[in-house]
Amino acid sequence: MHPLNIKYIIILIIFTLISSPVYANYNSQQLNILVIHSYHQEYPWTLSQYEAFKNQLTSGLPEYNINYSTEYLDTKHISPSENYKNNFLLYLSSKYKHNIPDLVYVTDDNALKFIYLDNHDLPWTIPIVFSGINNTKFDTSDTKRPVAGIFEYKDIKSSISLAKTISTNTSNITFLGDGGTTDKAIRRIIESGEYSSDDYNISQLNDTSLDTLLNRLNTMEPGVVILTTIGGIHDRNNNLLSLKKTINALTSTGRKIIVMEDAYLFPGILGGYITSGKSQGKSAAKIAQRILRGELTENIKTNKQNNSEFILSWPEINNFELNLDQDLLKTATIINRPPPFLEQHPEILQWLLLSITLLLITLTGVTYNVRRKSHLLKAQYRDNCTGLENRIKLIRDINHSIDPNLCIIDIKNFKSINNIYGMKIGDNLLASFGLKVSENLSKNYKLYRVGGNQFGILNRNLISPDKFDSYIVELLKDIQNNSYNIKNLEICLTITAGISKNERELLIPRAEQALQKAKELNKDLFIIDRIEDETEHYQKNLLWAQKLNNALSTDHIVPYFQPIIHNKTGKKDKFEALVRLIDDNNKAITPYYFLEAAKYTRQYTALTMQMIEKSFQMIKNRDITISINFTVDDIRDKETIDFFKSKVNQYNVGNNVILELTESEGIENYSEIADFIFEIKKLGCKIAIDDFGTGYSNFTHLIHLNVDYLKIDGSIIQNITSDKNAEIVAKTLVEFSNQLGIETIAEFVDSQEVMDKVIEIGIDYSQGYFLGKPEKTLSL
Repeated sequence: MHPLNIKYIIILIIFTLISSPVYANYNSQQLNILVIHSYHQEYPWTLSQYEAFKNQLTSGLPEYNINYSTEYLDTKHISPSENYKNNFLLYLSSKYKHNIPDLVYVTDDNALKFIYLDNHDLPWTIPIVFSGINNTKFDTSDTKRPVAGIFEYKDIKSSISLAKTISTNTSNITFLGDGGTTDKAIRRIIESGEYSSDDYNISQLNDTSLDTLLNRLNTMEPGVVILTTIGGIHDRNNNLLSLKKTINALTSTGRKIIVMEDAYLFPGILGGYITSGKSQGKSAAKIAQRILRGELTENIKTNKQNNSEFILSWPEINNFELNLDQDLLKTATIINRPPPFLEQHPEILQWLLLSITLLLITLTGVTYNVRRKSHLLKAQYRDNCTGLENRIKLIRDINHSIDPNLCIIDIKNFKSINNIYGMKIGDNLLASFGLKVSENLSKNYKLYRVGGNQFGILNRNLISPDKFDSYIVELLKDIQNNSYNIKNLEICLTITAGISKNERELLIPRAEQALQKAKELNKDLFIIDRIEDETEHYQKNLLWAQKLNNALSTDHIVPYFQPIIHNKTGKKDKFEALVRLIDDNNKAITPYYFLEAAKYTRQYTALTMQMIEKSFQMIKNRDITISINFTVDDIRDKETIDFFKSKVNQYNVGNNVILELTESEGIENYSEIADFIFEIKKLGCKIAIDDFGTGYSNFTHLIHLNVDYLKIDGSIIQNITSDKNAEIVAKTLVEFSNQLGIETIAEFVDSQEVMDKVIEIGIDYSQGYFLGKPEKTLSL
C-alpha cells in the first residue's frame, strides 16, 4: 500500500475516535461524593475542612461534574446510641440505594469510627477518604475496605515549649478540653508521661460544663492554659455554646491561653502551633483525586507528620507585655497587627493633601479649574471603592451600542463578610475582586461596578453572544477557584450571575431578572435569551397582583380549614388554615395562582395578616386548635411577627395555635429561628415542621429546633404502600421523632389502604382529602 494512503487511513481512524459518543461524553462524567461529618453544620472546624475539600476537588478534577451529598452525625450535641447508629445506617442505605456514591469523605474520628471501626458497615465497597483524625494508631492497610487520608497532628511538644517561654512567674501548664475524641487522645498522651519534666507541672481539666471548667480553673494556681478541643462545651441550661462565647468566658479569667486549632483564634487568644482545617480538607481532596483517577489506596502514603503553623496575635503579645525572642518571632506568623500610622491618623494625611491642594489652587488658578471640571466629569462615571466605571457609565455605553449583551455578577453572602470582618475588609475585597476580574477579562469586554456587591460585564456586540456565554462560564469557574488574601485573611467567594440578550432599554432589568432566577434555582448562571416568555410570566404576575389587591380591599381573602385526624381516636383533633381567594364568580382560588405575585409586593404581608386575623376570629372562645403556615421570610419580618403576637393576645388563642414552618430549606441561622420559637412558645403556641422527608430536609432541624410536630411529606405517604423505601423512611422518621418527643402527622392520605399503613407504623395524626377536604367552616 502506498505510504500516502496509510497516512489518510490513520487520520480517518483518529477522527472517528474523536467523534465517537464515548469521547464526546468524557467531559460530562458525573461523580457522587457522600460526605459524613462527625459534628454539626455550623461548627467552624467542620466548615473549613469541607469547603477546602470541595474547592480542591473541583479544581483538581475539572473534567467531572461533582455532586455532594452531606450528612451530619452531630456528636457535639448528642452521644449516638447503638439504635441511633443503626437507624442512621438504614437511612443512608435507603437514601443512596439507587445513587451509590463513588467515594465517601469523612471528617474527624467519630464519623470514621462509625462507618469503619464499629462494624456499622455501608453496603457498598467504595473508597473512604478521611481528614481530622486523631487516632494515629488506625491502620489504613486493613484490606476490608479501601481507605486513606490525613491525620490531625496536635503539636503538644511545641505547645508546651511555647507555654514555658511565655510563663514568667509560674511553671504550671493546664490542658483544658471538652472531653471529646480529640481531647481524650491528647489526655492519653499526657498521661503516658511522654512530656513530663521537672521544669514544669502539667495538669488536665476536662468537662462539658462551662461553669464547672471556670470554677475549677479559678481555684487553680496561676499558669498557662492550652486548649485541646472545646466545641462540646455547654452552658448551665445544657445548651451547646458557640466557640466565641466559650473562648470569651475563658479569656476573661486573665490567663494566657494558647490553642492548637485555627477555629479558636478569637480575641484574647495568644496564638499557638495551629492545625488548619483548611489544610486538612485540601490534603484529603488531593488523596481523593488520586483514588478517583484510579490509584490504589495501598500505594498512597498516609500523612502522620506535623503540619501545624506557628501563629501569634499582636494585641495579646502587647496586652501580656511579652518580651519574646526575635528569633522566635521570625518563625511565627503575626496576626492582627495594627494598621500603618497614616491609616490610624488619616486626619494628618487629609491635612497634608488639603495644604497641597490649596497651594496648587493658588499657583495654577484657571488651569486648576479646568482640571477640576475634567476630574468631576470622570468622577461622575467612576466608582470610588473599586476604581471601575459605574452604573451611570454602563447605561451610557449600552445606549451607544448596537446589539449588546450584559452579564451581572453577584457575590453571595457579601453582607456576612461585612458583618464578620468589617466594612473596610469588605471594601478591600470588592477592590481586589474588581482588579482580579479586570486582569483576566478579555479586551473585547468591559467591567463595571453596578452597585453594592454586583459587577457588570458588557459585550458591545464585538463578540458573538454564544462566545460571550462560554467566556462567562469559564470566567465564573476561574473566579470561584481562586481566593483573596485581605490583610492576612484568606477569603473564598461564591458567585451567581445572570445574562441578558434583550433590547438596550431592557438589558439591565432583564440581566437583574436572570440573576434573581439563578438565585431562586440555586444555579451559578441563568441566561434570558428571549423577552416573550419572561414578558408573559410578568404579565400573569401583574394580573394576579391586581386581582389580589382587589380581593384584599373587598374582604375576599378567607381561610379554609382542612381537618387533621387523631389516629388513635379517629376524631377531628386539629385543622390546618389554608388561604383562598374568592373571585368574582364566587369560586375559591388556591394560592398556586397568586402567591408568587404576592411575594414580590407589599401584598404578601397584608395577605398573611388577613389570614391571621380571620383564622383567630374563627376559633375565639372555641376549644379548637388550628395551624397556620409561616415561611422563614415571615419569621424575619418584624411587622408580621408583631402583628401575630398582638392578635394572639387580643383573641386569647395562644394555646389553640400551631405555627407550621414551611420552606425549611431556608433555615441557615439556627439561633435566629430558635429565638423566634422561644418567643412564640411563651405565648402558648406550638411549632410544626412541614413537608419533612424530601428536598433539603435535615435531621439537624429536629435536633436544633424545639418543635412539637413533624409533618411527613405527602410524596412519602402517597407511596408508603407501594414503595418499600418510602415505608422505611417513614418508619425511621417516626422512631427518630419519638425519641425526641415529637408527634408526627401524615400528609396527603388519599385512601383507606394508605390510612391503615400510616396507623400501622405509628404515625400520630393524618390529613388528606380521603379524610376531609378544606372547608370554609369549622366543626369538630
